[in-house]
Amino acid sequence: MAELKKILVPDIGNFKDVSVIEVLVKVGDTVNAEDSLISLETDKAAMDVPSPYSGVIKEIKIKAGDKVSQGSVILLLDSSDHPPPQPPFPKGGSGCICDNTAYCSSSIGSGNTNTCP
Repeated sequence: MAELKKILVPDIGNFKDVSVIEVLVKVGDTVNAEDSLISLETDKAAMDVPSPYSGVIKEIKIKAGDKVSQGSVILLLDSSDHPPPQPPFPKGGSGCICDNTAYCSSSIGSGNTNTCP
């Protein structure tokens, strides 16, 4: 089930009131974990802030030119960061859980499809 998450400015060192130079997403965009959300610039460096979750942007709380510090809310994200469903039979197919596909294929119907020799 998706949930609304506040995405915050992470630890950016001993910097306060860092300039937002660009907002890289807009409301309605789908992002993956680690996709860049905003670009920040200090007097020493520029950096992108990545999303910690996958999901859909619901509301953006900042704009280019704003000043932010660690903990400032960047945006609200409808999170879909759940592991993808696993197939019921991850290896070999047909109920086999080993890599020996030939063995598993010959075992179908024998009742011995869930183990390897």
